[in-house]
Amino acid sequence: MRELRSDLLVVGAGPAGIAAACAAAERGRSVVVLDENPGAGGQIWRAGTHAPPRAAEPWLARFRASGAVLRSGCAVVEGDAARRTLWAQDAEGLLRARAPSIVLATGARELFLPFPGWTLPGVLGAGGLQALAKSGWPVRGKKIGVAGSGPLLLAVAAWLVEHGAQVAFVAEQAPFSRLARFAAGLVTQPRKLAQLASLRWKLRQVPQLFSSWPVRANGRAHIDSVELATDGEPQGFLVDALAVGFGLVPETALAEQLGCALDLGGAVAVDARQRTSVEWIYAAGEPTGIGGVESALLQGELAGASAAGDEARCGSALPARRARAALRPRARARLRAARGAPRDARRRHHRLPLRGCALGCRARLRWRARDEAPNALRHGPLPGSRLPTRAALLERWPRGSPPSPPPAPLFRRARGARRRSQHVGTRELPMNAMRWAGVMPAITTPFTADDRVDEKALHDHVDWMVRSGCAGIVPLGSLGEGATLDFEEKTRVLQIAVAAAAGRVPVVSAISALSTREAVRIARKAEAVGCRGLMVLPAYVHKGPWREHSEHFSAVFDATPLSCMLYNNPIAYGVDVRAEQLREFAERHPNLHAVKESSGDSRRVTAIVDLLGERLAVFVGLDDMLLEGVAAGASGWIAGLVNALPEESVQLFEHARAGRTKEARELYSWFLPLLRLDTLPEFVQAIKVVQHLLHGNEAFVRLRAPRGMVEPALFEHIVRMLRSRGYLLNERS
Repeated sequence: MRELRSDLLVVGAGPAGIAAACAAAERGRSVVVLDENPGAGGQIWRAGTHAPPRAAEPWLARFRASGAVLRSGCAVVEGDAARRTLWAQDAEGLLRARAPSIVLATGARELFLPFPGWTLPGVLGAGGLQALAKSGWPVRGKKIGVAGSGPLLLAVAAWLVEHGAQVAFVAEQAPFSRLARFAAGLVTQPRKLAQLASLRWKLRQVPQLFSSWPVRANGRAHIDSVELATDGEPQGFLVDALAVGFGLVPETALAEQLGCALDLGGAVAVDARQRTSVEWIYAAGEPTGIGGVESALLQGELAGASAAGDEARCGSALPARRARAALRPRARARLRAARGAPRDARRRHHRLPLRGCALGCRARLRWRARDEAPNALRHGPLPGSRLPTRAALLERWPRGSPPSPPPAPLFRRARGARRRSQHVGTRELPMNAMRWAGVMPAITTPFTADDRVDEKALHDHVDWMVRSGCAGIVPLGSLGEGATLDFEEKTRVLQIAVAAAAGRVPVVSAISALSTREAVRIARKAEAVGCRGLMVLPAYVHKGPWREHSEHFSAVFDATPLSCMLYNNPIAYGVDVRAEQLREFAERHPNLHAVKESSGDSRRVTAIVDLLGERLAVFVGLDDMLLEGVAAGASGWIAGLVNALPEESVQLFEHARAGRTKEARELYSWFLPLLRLDTLPEFVQAIKVVQHLLHGNEAFVRLRAPRGMVEPALFEHIVRMLRSRGYLLNERS
């Protein structure tokens, strides 16, 4: 394992990170800056194919001269506060970075509030669309709508106009009166007023709507129209793409993982020296609250100077401290400007007429595949979706009221915080959240000789599954002995799985518990550590009426905005969810995207596909029902024997999906006796025995009591099956 040591680690090479690195390096400290992007400057100073903005040049020159080391293309995937260690992933693999102090300058992420049809291809975050266009995605001649709130909309719309796009509209959720008051308040800041005026002038030919937000995106394979509610009235537009963004929120995932406290606004809480609640961790820039470049530079300098030494050595940072203090009254004014009376979000919007055509088809919510972000920790919008041209106007933009948000349970609270208004601090459903297809192993959990989770074995196992072609990782299921793990152990298993997957495939946490309350707690923790999806099981043991089971599923679906799969296994759990009930869930929960069907009846797959079409992806949930399930329309397979034979499992699935019947049947016939081990009452023990016999790692043959080793007769049966298929077995077995 490669290891990196320095006096100071800075996470993020945006303005705050650059300023912190300069301040510390100029005081004689060795500084390493980790950033997932290819160069310094962050998204706001991201150059693309052009030179960096003029304001960035002095800082970038100072950074190069400071002696600080930039590790670009290096994404932090996990933090260990106890060891003062960060784990990062670069082109060469995992890297362990250690330092006595860390400055978190992780920036902000775009806020995206879901609405019906928001998962259609062509619906993008505003900053993400601009980043994609900068990377070569063509916009010239395309009709693009822009909706949401904040100066980001104006900046992106103006950029699109400059690059040949036809901007169909700019829909701002805040009312015109509030924006007018905001503009009037800029008379004392002529530079910002000039920025706003320049953006408005560039958009003079574009329809600009106020008190307006998207309520539905329509289309089949791609968005073709969008419905807006403007002053409560329906309005429709034909579009080729829709850019949506409701401002920025602090990126706090790594800070939370390291144990840093958040303030009531959902930002990292810091003291006068930019120190967090964890004594050796400092934070600067947008993670401490959205404040723009000037504030980020001041905070970065102060954090770097503070991390470099004691108060005596921080004397040169006093001017920055005074300037930062001077920004506080302005910050309070921004907070007042952002508050608005909540609008009735439950208003029902009917089918809307569209300008230029009559559209009769009803849109379907469907999942879409997006390229995975390289950062395994941050499973929100793509790194490029942070505003590359973010103006300092963002500091004071009036928010208005939230645009028809999803139900309140989707909005999580920071630890120790009061419930916030719905449009602040939301963990939105990631734009590239999930692709529900392919082979996903329900992974086993390895244990040490003293009955602890074997973290190294687990990390290596997940990495091997991914390298073998698996499309996702599903920890904490029955095969993973999830019922025997306590909450901290479950959290650690998820953290390790996310770190090992390293953004290459999604991690889908199984959610199972005795109570709904505990299931919701696990779901929220899964979201916090970076899982992409949830596989929701019924409550353990409970045998009540359907209404109680339905409420349990709904509570877990609503607990986070993560993409969800419902696990139907009436044999194991005594709860049978039929196609009609799945349709009801799908209508109520837009983040329900898949079902794992383990009833053993392949006709169920046919019924679900016939009733719901592409609205729900269907996964085969039994190891020995793959060919039948795929023939009926299943798009994925969650299986147990994949843990021991991943390449064979992936090959079998690919033959079945591609319609290579002869090859699939030959491999299936050879494989079937082994696959049927997953149907035994001792399926956990049996599959772990296969893992141990083939690969020799004792961590995987260990079980947590009350489970014990398989009976000798079953052990010998497994040995004979493996030998008859030509496998060389572990000699110690």
